[in-house]
Amino acid sequence: AGAEIAAGELPLDPGARAWSARQGRDPVGDALAGGEDYELLFAVPRRRRRAFLAAAKLVKNTTVTRIGRLTPPPAVVLARGGREEPLPAGFAHFVLGG
Repeated sequence: AGAEIAAGELPLDPGARAWSARQGRDPVGDALAGGEDYELLFAVPRRRRRAFLAAAKLVKNTTVTRIGRLTPPPAVVLARGGREEPLPAGFAHFVLGG
């Protein structure tokens, strides 16, 4: 399976967006590849979505955001501006000296 990530649905903090803009950087790219993991990512089958959202409402101080969908082709792409683009390269956790 693959995935399509909707760039406009990513929960980016306004301060992070502003910082990236001041640096001349892409805030979506920074969020996806910056190495600071701050969200959990999971998939819920369409037939279970309503039950999942009802259960999520019971958990205080937790926000659930739909950011994309699983797709049959095995590629993972970023959907932005009506186009699909490859995801930016992720942070290399175990690279020495980098």
